[in-house]
Formats: sequence, structure tokens, C-alpha cells
Amino acid sequence: MWDRLFGKGWAKAAAPEDVEAPVEELEWEEAPASVEQFTARLSAVGLGEHTDALVALVRPSLRLVADEDVDDPQAAESAESAGLRIGGRPLLAPGVDWPRRKDGAPLSLVAQISLADVAELADGEDQADFPTEGSLAFFYDAVDQSVWGFSPTDSEGWAVLHCPDGVGALRDFPTELDEEGRFSPIALTPELEQTYPPAASFEVEQLVGATKAEKYWPVLGEDEGAGTITRFLGHPDVIQGEMQVECQLASNGVYVGDSKGYTSPDGIRLRPGAAEWRLLLQVDSHEDAGMMWGDSGRLYWWIREADLAEGRWDATWLVLQCY
Repeated sequence: MWDRLFGKGWAKAAAPEDVEAPVEELEWEEAPASVEQFTARLSAVGLGEHTDALVALVRPSLRLVADEDVDDPQAAESAESAGLRIGGRPLLAPGVDWPRRKDGAPLSLVAQISLADVAELADGEDQADFPTEGSLAFFYDAVDQSVWGFSPTDSEGWAVLHCPDGVGALRDFPTELDEEGRFSPIALTPELEQTYPPAASFEVEQLVGATKAEKYWPVLGEDEGAGTITRFLGHPDVIQGEMQVECQLASNGVYVGDSKGYTSPDGIRLRPGAAEWRLLLQVDSHEDAGMMWGDSGRLYWWIREADLAEGRWDATWLVLQCY
């Protein structure tokens, strides 16, 4: 299953011949409902020759749907013990300190993800590429939102901590953590779905080129990324643009708050490594939990595939995007 979550298990689809299509047929509102529909749209926009390569990039993802019964006090109490949730107090192992910025300001718990709960969807298939024991606590500098991921120094503004099974306990909030950084717990229900490579992605640009990438935009539908979307693995729902190169450069010491970093000698040298980065967790703004990232934005935790396989959670990189 974890091979499939990284897009290694999808069968190649035969590339249909490109055909003439009326303009109105190239304006789709919804995302492709299947790989077959995805391939048909590729043909319609003149990208049929790239079908096999683009289908190989289709990745299943666990969409995490928030519980709507948030006004029930009992639901809120049980949510904090849920294996998959946003907000609440973190589950931390004894002796593990609450993560803080360098100036001592505490970070906020954004999400708690039980790897065992996620692994239940593996259906007995090979899980060797992904740790399935314990849980992950995702933290961010939610009060000040001082980091957005484009500076090499931003890494002090988030943390991902692993807690082994059977040893963790809920940790109370630090007294100095502002109320706005104490999010209400909401349970999440996972739903397995296919995700398609975003048009604004390093992979698509490398595959079809910048010019042909413009043809790819309609394939994903006008409603791409609409709504509240929190997900684990798969492709991101992009708001402001490509993130893999941003993660690769910023995590290697190149400032990318402007275009200079991307075109610098180091930026050009490091750029190919962007292909190694994968989405780990995307958390949308959830008003019921008190979460608002910029202007109705999203947080994206990224990780290299090799680091994910080895459980090197301190090697993540975060990006904030908003409208």
C-alpha cells in the first residue's frame, strides 16, 4: 500500500491518440473521477504522448475529513483521544520537551496522526517503505505565523515529533501559550482517494516542459483544490504555486523569498533534488478548531521519500500558502 501511496503501483494506461476537441469540452469543473477520465482529458488537450508518465505520477492520498459534530462537548472530549485529529493537546513521550522557537515561544499542536490507524488501510500489502508504529505530532508557530518556508532559518517555526506506542501521554499546554494557539480538538476520518500531479509542480514542468504545462491546467478542473481539504500523503492542493523546489532550496540554505535564489548558482545546482520531496501532511484552515493560516490558507509539511522511509521526522520542511 505504501508503494501505491507513492505512485509506484498504478498500472500504466495506454496513451490514446490526441483528438480534436471542441473548446467547451476542454473546460471541466470537477477533478477527474478516474485514471481513465484523466487519460482522456490528457488526449483532449494534446498531451496524449505523456499519458504513461503522468499516470505514473497519480498518487493515492488519505483525505482527512473533520467531524462536523463539533458543538457536542462529549465529541470534543473523545476527539482528543482519537488517533487522527487536528488540535487538542499533543501525545508526547516522557522526557520529550514541548517544541519551541529559539526565543522560547511555544509552538502549537496542529495535528496528531496515528501511524497505526493509517496503516489499517494497507490491506496487508507491503509497508516496509513507511514506519507504521507510534504517532506523529505536528507543531507550528501558529500564534505569530512567523515562518512561511522560504527562508533557511524558518525551520525553528515547526516540529514533527514521533511518540512510540504505549508510552505517550497527553501534555498540557504551556501556560505562556496564548489561547489563539490552543486549538479545539476535532476528530478526522480518513478516506482513500486518488490525487493527480498539480499543474504548478516540479514534476509536471520537468516532464512536459513549461510551454506544454499550460495545456495541462484544464485537465484537473476549475474546482481543483476547492473547499476545506486536509490530507496525508498524495499530491497537495496548491494555492500559490510549486513547493518542491522551494523545499529543496530553502532546506539547503538558499533563500527563496524572491526569484534570485531560484536562479542563483546554488539554486540551479540543487534544483534536480526537488524530485525527492513528497507531501507528508496538508492541513487546511479549520475555523471550528480556531485555525486560520494567513488568509484562509493551508500548511504543508514536506519530506524526502528516503527520510520518510527511515522515519527521520526532523527532516521535514513546511510551507504556508494562502489566498
